[in-house]
Amino acid sequence: MACLGFYFLIFIGLINHIVFTPKVATEKNRKGYPPLYNKFDSIFLRYVFRRVKDIFNRVVCGVPGAKIDIIDRVTHDSCWSFELLDTKSTFLNLGSYNYLGFAQSEGPCADDTKDIIKKYGWAVGSSRQELGTNNLHLELEQLTAAFLGVDDAIVFGMGFATNALNLPSIINSECLVLSDEYNHASVILGIRLSGATSVVYKHNGNGLLNIYKTNNLSS
Repeated sequence: MACLGFYFLIFIGLINHIVFTPKVATEKNRKGYPPLYNKFDSIFLRYVFRRVKDIFNRVVCGVPGAKIDIIDRVTHDSCWSFELLDTKSTFLNLGSYNYLGFAQSEGPCADDTKDIIKKYGWAVGSSRQELGTNNLHLELEQLTAAFLGVDDAIVFGMGFATNALNLPSIINSECLVLSDEYNHASVILGIRLSGATSVVYKHNGNGLLNIYKTNNLSS
């Protein structure tokens, strides 16, 4: 039903654009040049996006932690323009890398930061291969291994190059990798570079369990 309404808005917008073409969108003296404007973009922005524009580009006040404060606003011309109010509303934050609250000035992260810096310093200052390992890394690896029910685990800062280039040093062509279908492209590239055999299982399904049973991997 939502898709039907979406297509209906586009259809109505197209009719409006044909019948009531805005003069500002008419290009002149463009012979031999590519168009400056995309006709569909104009229709989408004026007749579809504008109707739901109120939920986008909101003004944030304060640090976006687990919850986020947004300045309230109203529109008097069907979302063509907005007027900011003197009030604000608090919402659950699901669209920020700070959802764990690391950047907040209060809470457990901020409260423990001072003592942690005194004990461990600002950073390890080196890669884990050199002088960058401390007992927190080892403790996290032990907890991760215990949670997964495996002998050991490796923890390091993640990034595209980290995943793609470190996996070939851990696995080789004689290894079998059970890979989630939604694994990041860096993980997939790392598996391919290693030459390992990869079996992809469905995300949040019984695929991994079925692979274990079918191939007798429980041991």
